[in-house]
Amino acid sequence: MKHILVVDDEPGMLSLLSRVLSAMRYRVTAAPGGPAALATLGSDQVDLLVTDYRMPDMNGRELIAALRAQRPGLKALVVTGLPPRDGEDREWWDEQPHLGKPFSPRSLQNAVVRLIGPP
Repeated sequence: MKHILVVDDEPGMLSLLSRVLSAMRYRVTAAPGGPAALATLGSDQVDLLVTDYRMPDMNGRELIAALRAQRPGLKALVVTGLPPRDGEDREWWDEQPHLGKPFSPRSLQNAVVRLIGPP
């Protein structure tokens, strides 16, 4: 079963992401921020990281970099209502798969399937 790590500091969004992806029959682990995601991950194999961009302790770019240092090639999808401002991570952002909030469950499902395939 494919495993997705979902990270968002907003409890409602974390719950929504987890429910939609679990209903698709992916294995989902949820964490309320970057440091919790790093602590939660342990030795588990993760196929995809779905993360918010703006979080208080660690932003999405920093989290992706930290996880890819442990697991090169890890696929990631950023979901955010506040993308980087001009000059702030813009080049990285333009190359990163992302969804703007609000998004439909269908657009999330489609993005995940494009990145890692069906469950």
